[in-house]
Amino acid sequence: MDFTLWCCESEDEEQNIRRVSQDSALTEPRILESLLNLETRYLPSASYFSSLQSDIRPGMRTMLANWLLQVSEELGCSDDIFCLSLNLLDRYLSLVPLERSQFQLLGAACLFIACKVRHSDTLSAYSLCFYSDFAFTASELQEMERIVLNALRWDVAGITPQDFLPHFLEVAGLRESKKGNDKNSVKRILCSHAKTLVILCVTETAFLAFPPSLVAAASLISALKGMMPAIIQSVTGLAHRIAKAGSADLVSTYREQFLSLRERHKHNGQVFLDKINL
Repeated sequence: MDFTLWCCESEDEEQNIRRVSQDSALTEPRILESLLNLETRYLPSASYFSSLQSDIRPGMRTMLANWLLQVSEELGCSDDIFCLSLNLLDRYLSLVPLERSQFQLLGAACLFIACKVRHSDTLSAYSLCFYSDFAFTASELQEMERIVLNALRWDVAGITPQDFLPHFLEVAGLRESKKGNDKNSVKRILCSHAKTLVILCVTETAFLAFPPSLVAAASLISALKGMMPAIIQSVTGLAHRIAKAGSADLVSTYREQFLSLRERHKHNGQVFLDKINL
């Protein structure tokens, strides 16, 4: 899979799309506080592979996550839909044992649900069947959707790392360029790089134990490290407060995780590594 596409600032992308400016009320401290208070409610069990699942292994989750990512990109789903689908997947697997023969069907159902929650235009059941090479039928997909909804008690909301990025950018003092269509604005580039790191993290089982806020903060720190070292301390301090840690140990641990992850993805393109610039 070519990860370089996520960090390239296209010359033509979105040039004809008009967007309203973001409401400043959405980045107020009380919103961030609310997100921090709620995120533990939607955390899956980090040990469900050993405690509950006997037929599903961590490597299988990584393979499924990569497939879901490919499908999401092909169908034009945003990355927060992809992250929510994995959150639903992990929460379901934290509750219900599953046979591996149903694993891809479960992933498709979670993407199906996430798109309905986060997007105004829903996916068609047929499109997901098509991208699975018709490993399941539309009726089986809809039945699995019902099973997931019942298991989660219809609480299909979720908090993803993308929900925290606007708040952390605000804390770091980064705001939109005066020209709304400026493709090279600092905030736009940082968001692109941070979102790339977030995507890499949520596909890896090693990050299941970390809350979304910390994934988002560490991703932004890593993106800032090579681009704007002058303001790195403010975001690092924010990461410490989120984690309720008084030292740099937690951030150091995260950095080791990122470096290890980067090494495993070297084959996906040197441009990607140059953009992250850890």
